[in-house]
Amino acid sequence: MENNSSNYVLDFVIPRGEKGNTGPTGPQGDVGSQGATGPTMVKAILSLDYNNSSSAGILSIKEGSNKVLLPNNSNYFSYTTDAITLNESGFYEFSVYGSLTETTTQEGAKVIVKVGESNLVSIVLDAEQRELYFSRTMFKQCQTTDKVIISLDKASTSSASTNNVYLIIKQFSIGN
Repeated sequence: MENNSSNYVLDFVIPRGEKGNTGPTGPQGDVGSQGATGPTMVKAILSLDYNNSSSAGILSIKEGSNKVLLPNNSNYFSYTTDAITLNESGFYEFSVYGSLTETTTQEGAKVIVKVGESNLVSIVLDAEQRELYFSRTMFKQCQTTDKVIISLDKASTSSASTNNVYLIIKQFSIGN
């Protein structure tokens, strides 16, 4: 120990001791507030298939599509040849599946599902792949009049194409 104007410096080591027994469990904490209620049931379902495409841009919904709309004759969704409109605000699940193929370039073609102004899903065919079977599911809170489109994004020299693309949209009821 050295004395330096009333300050002391201690210089020693305390050896590590044996590990002791585990102590008793502490008291239980307070109960917190109840969290938000999650989805409780499916209100509506729309299932559509899309035309195969080798052109960049928005994919078109197959005419005479094997569409499924439940409940029948409901107004939860409306659609044109290339877009689906969500007619109610709420929580939606989007499932897209199909295949993306490329035979000529390594440009990284993409299938994009856009909801409103945001790209919800982006499926990318990387340089090592020539064929990709994909399936993606996302959950999103949406607004009335949000539009849903699926597009193929590729370079002009690319031979990329989409095949057997399907989209299933479920609207969920939130509550007790």
